Amino acid sequence: AADPTSEPALLAHALMVQSTMCESDRAFGRLWDAADDLAAGDPDALVAQLQDAVKSRGKVASATSAALRQSLEFGTTFASALRALAPGEVSASAALADGMRFAARLSVAQETLSIDDMLAVDELLERLGVPTTTARIDPGELAARIREERFRRSSRFMLAVPRALGRVRLAVMTDELLAEHTAAWCASRP
Repeated sequence: AADPTSEPALLAHALMVQSTMCESDRAFGRLWDAADDLAAGDPDALVAQLQDAVKSRGKVASATSAALRQSLEFGTTFASALRALAPGEVSASAALADGMRFAARLSVAQETLSIDDMLAVDELLERLGVPTTTARIDPGELAARIREERFRRSSRFMLAVPRALGRVRLAVMTDELLAEHTAAWCASRP
């Protein structure tokens, strides 16, 4: 009886996308195939995909490779920065989804992710009904907050970005690239 448009369901959908992007292209494909049923509220599809997402997340979180474990940061730095700058205006699901969209665009700009894969992430989030935020944010403040969030955990400025569907790794970001993309993201808000 879960409402697929409720915030808990939308956050679950966003976390499913994040988990599959970190685990494998096969996991992403399974979520892709189930997306329409999940968005329609099919309880069997929801149970199956929740089980799959928990397995994916557990596999990534318990990996012996630190690089693989760190991939679960995909979208979270941006989401934390965004929510801190617009308290109460941005849902957790929209913030995480926008963080993943933002990271995918950074990866395309670094020429490590294909545009088709970036669009697949966008389309999957859209098919699952996970919205984007309309909060108006200053790009300079957003870039500064993203940097601040990262430096809480590391002495190097690295963000988790996708290299392909099912493969996310930390990558060094330049100040110029971050400024360009935060300005573009902020300008795209309605």
